[in-house]
Amino acid sequence: MDTVNNILSNSALGTVIGIIGILIAIFIYVLTRKVYKISSCHEFSNLINKNHSSLPQQISVMYDGSLVESVSSSEFVIWNSGNSVITKSALATKEPLRIEFSRKIQLLRYQVVASNNPINNIELKTDSEYPNCILIDFDFIEKNEGARIEILHTGDKNDVREKGKLIGVKSIFSKQKKLSRKKKKSQTTFSKKALDVILLLLSLLFPIMISLMIIYSFASPEAFISTPRPVRDSSSPWVMRIMGFSVICVFIFQYIIHRPPYPSSLKKP
Repeated sequence: MDTVNNILSNSALGTVIGIIGILIAIFIYVLTRKVYKISSCHEFSNLINKNHSSLPQQISVMYDGSLVESVSSSEFVIWNSGNSVITKSALATKEPLRIEFSRKIQLLRYQVVASNNPINNIELKTDSEYPNCILIDFDFIEKNEGARIEILHTGDKNDVREKGKLIGVKSIFSKQKKLSRKKKKSQTTFSKKALDVILLLLSLLFPIMISLMIIYSFASPEAFISTPRPVRDSSSPWVMRIMGFSVICVFIFQYIIHRPPYPSSLKKP
């Protein structure tokens, strides 16, 4: 009974329980509120450029029987970045979801190259009311569902952009990512794969160990007191706690900035 009373009278433990309660309340609120949001990512790659082409001047580039001076690839990843389903009715606006082109460029080809749920029935089409545009149509899109759209065109990345305003849906356009002209090798060596696995394990184990140390510092703060002086007894564990929280924040920040901005199922095939 005395042990229980000592635990309940521990002010540090009460602080921890209070902080955990606040975090749980915030977490539950974030999970339960409905968010309607659609996002996009623009990956641009210049394939052939008249000013920086590695081809001899005697060689001309033809596409479908027409002479072109430059060829660029724009890949758009469109996905539901909210937590609620977006239905076809949200598309019925004067500003439909579309990819718009400058009048000066030539559209060579467009297609849906990947979709993580074929039932969404994501299609590309043109309309005379929206010249120089490719309209994006779908039946519905649930959380983290979408498609990767590939477009070959002349011009540069500033000549192509996403536009649209859906009913009741927040639109975030666009995170741009420029790709190298040289494609990455699809095959990696065994040593590279082994190193990736080791780094992944370390990135998972290290934050877990730091978290356990922080929890232990609240459960047994006397274990982190190296001097018998009472003046510094109360502050010694907090040095380790602050350092531990800082390390965890660094790992979370690195994970956020290095992860793909879109669902992994929509990566380039």
